[in-house]
Amino acid sequence: MNDILGLNGKVAVITGGLSPIGASTGLMMAQHGADILALDIIDEKCPELISRIESIGQRALYMQCDVTDTRMVAEMCGKAKETFGRVDILLNNAASAELVHVEKMTDEQWDRCVAVSLRGSFLCSREIGKIMMEQRSGCIISIASIAALIGLPRGTAHHAAAKAGIIGFTKTLAVEWAKYGIRVNVIAPGQVNTPALAKIMSNPDYSRQILESIPMGRVGTPEEIAAAALFLASDASGFINGHTLVVDGGATIY
Repeated sequence: MNDILGLNGKVAVITGGLSPIGASTGLMMAQHGADILALDIIDEKCPELISRIESIGQRALYMQCDVTDTRMVAEMCGKAKETFGRVDILLNNAASAELVHVEKMTDEQWDRCVAVSLRGSFLCSREIGKIMMEQRSGCIISIASIAALIGLPRGTAHHAAAKAGIIGFTKTLAVEWAKYGIRVNVIAPGQVNTPALAKIMSNPDYSRQILESIPMGRVGTPEEIAAAALFLASDASGFINGHTLVVDGGATIY
């Protein structure tokens, strides 16, 4: 039986590859047959992630990469082409944002958040897209947030602006690059169980507010976002392009 979610023979590049969502996506895609190039800002070899992927039987490589740095992104693309010969999937997952309300936000906090999320998605898409154009095929998925769709009260204006920019960028890119056989989509997660959210929910008032805002009464898991990425990367979503897939337990219904 044909596995419609299968990624056999495909290569995935994942930014923010050591984050909970990035690592979960790398493992899940490897389990479905993809080789993985994980990227992150951290200067380490991440042997645990690489060994877990290799134990599945897939090739894996980690590279330190600041996605805001044009030179590093170009070098990463060259290494990807040299090592794997192709790139079929790009997950733009890198992000950086500390909670701070606008009246207290510094220029540097705004610029860093927008640079990592939006500029990083642009640079990686542009360079990886050149490889995909040569192949006449590819899939780009960018991680946005429900903060781009609804107002949140916890100091995320810079994050919301960057993620809303990703959605707009994706829609145009999906139109421009469809002729090359490249699909471009977005995942907008709601509240996901990560160390950053756990810190926020250590405040009982915030925890209650968050859970009450989600009809399903719980936060999501990194694996649930990874499953959405797997779907969008696979042939199961072959006619989906320029779409924002919201994975939020129903939080944006209200």
